[in-house]
Amino acid sequence: MAKFGRTLRTPGQVSRFVGDTANGKIRNAIVFYYVNALISGPITHLRYSVGNAINALWTPIVEIPVAATSGAIREALGIPVTDRVHFAEATAQLYGLAKGFREGIPAAIEAWKYWNSPPLPGERIPNRMIDQSLLIPIPGRIGKVLGTPGRTVGSIH
Repeated sequence: MAKFGRTLRTPGQVSRFVGDTANGKIRNAIVFYYVNALISGPITHLRYSVGNAINALWTPIVEIPVAATSGAIREALGIPVTDRVHFAEATAQLYGLAKGFREGIPAAIEAWKYWNSPPLPGERIPNRMIDQSLLIPIPGRIGKVLGTPGRTVGSIH
């Protein structure tokens, strides 16, 4: 920043540079761009979401019934079973998935809309996290486009 500051020719340029850097505007914009450049784009996150959904359904629909059947067969044959899996575990997992999905969708929509995850019950959001200019330090359409990866991650989480 000091090297750049030496190249400024007029007092107006120096004044604007000092004003833009005094509150960390440029730094915040650079960090915002850098973090969002590190994060993959929305298509990658859509792939992750689909993969995670398949994985989440695989356990209660395939793994648990197979393990429960195997345990029941071993018990019927008189083979000792120390860590028995029961079919009811699949029902409990599917219930948990449905409940979590039902409660997670409104939170994901809110996170996408406000560029920030909603607070957990009893959690207080600091005022600095409510200020939209701090969440999107690059103004206009460019800032919104560059911030889309972070926005997507916030919605997924």
